[in-house]
Amino acid sequence: MLPKVKNLPKFVDSAIAFYMIRRTVSSVIYNEERFSNLSPIWLGHAPTSTAEKHYIKKNISILDNCLDWLEGKLFEEPINEIDEVY
Repeated sequence: MLPKVKNLPKFVDSAIAFYMIRRTVSSVIYNEERFSNLSPIWLGHAPTSTAEKHYIKKNISILDNCLDWLEGKLFEEPINEIDEVY
C-alpha cells in the first residue's frame, strides 16, 4: 500500500509518484558501497566544492555500471530495447 501524500492530483492516487521512485532509487544507490557517491548525481544535484566544479573529471562509465546494476536490481530481465507505443 502506498503512503498517503498530500497535494497530489487524484489520478496519481493509485500510481507510484515520480518523487517516490526518485527517493527510493536514490536510497538504493546510496546504500550500495560501490555507488554511494553517485546518489547526488542521480538526484541532479550540482557539484558543491571547487574541485568538483572545476578540476575533477567525471567518469561516466561508473554511472553506466551503476545504471546496469540498478536495472538488474529492479527488473527480473534486462531491458535491451524500448518498445514504442503509439
